[in-house]
Amino acid sequence: MIDHSLRSLKRGAMAESSSSALAASVRGAPPRFGAAAEQHEGDAGTRATGRHVLRAPLLVAVGFGLIIALGAGLLVAHLRHRAFETSSQELQRLSLVLADQAERAFQSVELMQSGLVERLRTAGVATPRQFREAMTGEAVHHDLQYRIRGLPQIDAVTAIDIDGNLINFSRHWPIPKVNISDRDYFKVLAADPSLMTFFGEPVSNRGSGTLTLYVARKVTGPEGQFLGLILGAVELAYFERLYATLAFGPDSTILMRRDDGRLLARFPPVDAGLGPQYASADLFRAMRATGQRSRLIRVISPVDGRERLAAYHLLQRYPLAVGTTVTVRGALAEWRKQAGYLLVATLLLEGVVLGIGLLMAHHLQSERVLAREQAARQRAEADARLGAALRSMSQGLGMFDADSRVVVTNERLRMVFGELPGGGIGMHFDDLVDAAVAQGRISPPMGEQVKAQTRASVAARRPVSYVRDQLDGRSIAVCLSPLEDGGWLVTYEDITERRRAEAQITHMAHHDALTGLPNRVLFQSRLQEALARARRGESFAVLCLDLDGFKTVNDTLGHPAGDMLLREVTGRMRREIRETDTLARLGGDEFAIIQTGAAQPEAAVALAERLIALLAEPFDLDGQHAVVGTSIGIALLPRDGEDADTALKNADLALYRAKGDGRGTFRLFEPAMDAAMQYRRTLEMDLRQALAEQQFELFYQPIMEARVAQIHSFEALLRWRHPGRGLVSPVHFVPLAEEIGLISPLGAWVLRQACIDAMQWPGHIRVAVNLSSVQFVKGDLVGHVREALAASGLPPHRLELEITETVLLHDTVATLALLEQLKGLGISIALDDFGTGYSSLSYLRKFPFDRVKIDKSFVDDVGPGSEAVAIIQAVTSLCRTLGMATTAEGVETPRQLQELQASGCTNVQGYLFSRPVPAVELPGLCRKLEQARNIA
Repeated sequence: MIDHSLRSLKRGAMAESSSSALAASVRGAPPRFGAAAEQHEGDAGTRATGRHVLRAPLLVAVGFGLIIALGAGLLVAHLRHRAFETSSQELQRLSLVLADQAERAFQSVELMQSGLVERLRTAGVATPRQFREAMTGEAVHHDLQYRIRGLPQIDAVTAIDIDGNLINFSRHWPIPKVNISDRDYFKVLAADPSLMTFFGEPVSNRGSGTLTLYVARKVTGPEGQFLGLILGAVELAYFERLYATLAFGPDSTILMRRDDGRLLARFPPVDAGLGPQYASADLFRAMRATGQRSRLIRVISPVDGRERLAAYHLLQRYPLAVGTTVTVRGALAEWRKQAGYLLVATLLLEGVVLGIGLLMAHHLQSERVLAREQAARQRAEADARLGAALRSMSQGLGMFDADSRVVVTNERLRMVFGELPGGGIGMHFDDLVDAAVAQGRISPPMGEQVKAQTRASVAARRPVSYVRDQLDGRSIAVCLSPLEDGGWLVTYEDITERRRAEAQITHMAHHDALTGLPNRVLFQSRLQEALARARRGESFAVLCLDLDGFKTVNDTLGHPAGDMLLREVTGRMRREIRETDTLARLGGDEFAIIQTGAAQPEAAVALAERLIALLAEPFDLDGQHAVVGTSIGIALLPRDGEDADTALKNADLALYRAKGDGRGTFRLFEPAMDAAMQYRRTLEMDLRQALAEQQFELFYQPIMEARVAQIHSFEALLRWRHPGRGLVSPVHFVPLAEEIGLISPLGAWVLRQACIDAMQWPGHIRVAVNLSSVQFVKGDLVGHVREALAASGLPPHRLELEITETVLLHDTVATLALLEQLKGLGISIALDDFGTGYSSLSYLRKFPFDRVKIDKSFVDDVGPGSEAVAIIQAVTSLCRTLGMATTAEGVETPRQLQELQASGCTNVQGYLFSRPVPAVELPGLCRKLEQARNIA
């Protein structure tokens, strides 16, 4: 609009000014419009009649007034339209961001509920009674609290039985007696077997009294029977508090509605007397029907009766919409200020022009000298007003005549061309460009390009718009428009910040916020590009990386340390890859690399080896040292896949093999890995079925008194008798059971069965049961031990639990507390595989074990004068001092037995006495060992 007004001004001025005025502008004199034209007309009027002389200046003044008024009107209209566009864009952007936030907030509720349902399924909950028992108790209450920790949108999580009774509640303990069978979500989910999730009506929370939206998740048994509900209570005040922090003006609102138009949350809050507000239901239905996610409307608000601009964005997964509004008055607030200023300026200018016309009409009848002096003063005043208008512009402006010489400029033009003598008036456009090049504003090649482009545009008499990047880093939007007299007008606007904001938004959509690396979206795009090149014969590699030990750092040092570790890992890896490669964070501690333009597989293998060595070095996390490693899977493309999904899947399979082979290594994808994964999935399904069909059994190996060769105890060893594969080694199925969450119920069965079997033995013989480290983290280990002792009647002193040093690596305080509880039951605790860890001796100081089992690797090396004997003697001596018994594992020869007896070992175990045998063979084994002892 400013361009249009100045164009009109220039057209009128140059049409009415004399050639001498234009010549003065070219020589560098200030531009002269209006007054110069009137002076010229006045000189001619001295030869006309007095009435004609008086009329001509008035007509000119009226003409200028109309031009100014028209220009001001168009400018006001343009500014008004732009104000609406700006407000609309801001509303739509904010509604999109808030809708995404709400989507993630409700997804977190469903994820929390899914976690609980999965835990119940894993525990085998199949009846309403089992559901009630599984969800009752203070431990479950604390688990519910833990699950919603860090989720401020979830006010509470509640477990409801099939009668509508509250059986557990994250907010209070003990739980209040509440029945919610009258709630809509309970009625609907109880009545509809196919419906699993329901968003209820917003209701007053019976516990807190606040308006709450309940997300109800049905829990069903294996046959689909209704067991109960898991409720996620989303306090609507959470969204109002969030919206309060984002409010962008006194006339703005942020709100959330359901698809039926029901108002759920609003800031500023709505007066309770205004009702539920269902006004938007038709709009949302139409949007859902057409697949439209966003819409901008103009409505009369039912809340305050004011006309508003409203932007609504529908949530994709939920029947909700987030809206942002601003009153039309608020959207036009800045415009009204601008229009007011422009109106005042226009009126002043109109008045001045009219006054000048009247004065000129009066004074042209006077002497020429007096008239010329008056005209000079008027020209000076007009120039000052024009200069003020030009200085107030946010754009740089240059007006050129038909010879491409400067007629009008403003101070903002210096941001493009730099300092210009005399403001640049009279300079040729090419000279301006040369001045910008000389001052380092633009490069010489760009200067020539600008000249050529401008000459072509002026010659073609067509408007041109483009963006030019300055050498100082700024971006300038250039708009060139031809004028009717052969001249042209150009404006320059600094859009650096706007482009930077747009670039930042684009960057955030494609990069990880924590590390700054490309995210999965950008990685997939780069992978598609690489695959396209691969179809033309170029090979590349995809490396999938997973940090080994990251969870330990996160759990022991905290999430801030985990975040710092991820950033440090990113920095190290960035230094190892080339600029042509892509390093991305796919999520959690999972990274991926696309390596292009190198000989494969040699380049990928070399990179993997460097990364493994680099990430194995310790990290300093604000004074805390952490050690992690990495496992890497490599897929070579296009050999290992022709699409992105296959490439990533195969790299993941190779990564899984690397982790299975001991971690801290890499593996190249092989087709056999896919078959191995299929075998693992089959084994997993068989393992789940084996527990239900009781395919497991216990074998026992005797532990002997070292001095007298008498049976001290039996170690229970788990075996899986698969109906098709026969006996499956624990090496294959125990790690899998730990990984898929079956180790807790399987371990409980082992404890119970071992105690039952031990009751059939002589009273002095104990039973030793191995525990998995996972049992200390998941499941009720103490409860399982109590249940096994109670069910079997075994005295606690006859039960010995064996743990490895791995148990003590994670959350040592909690683990030691759990060991103290087990000791409190009267059972014995043994430290198994002693000597294979990094801090074995420190564990003996932290917890008073009853027994230490020396690892087989030391027994294998026993011999006269060997270091292993010295180590065993030191361990047995230390254990005697601490009041602990010792057991040497893996004894296979009489010589080993003699050395161990001489070293002071309390007990021995190994094939020298017996291999593990089924429980039914123990009586015969006992007789055999007793006969051998008597013979000896």
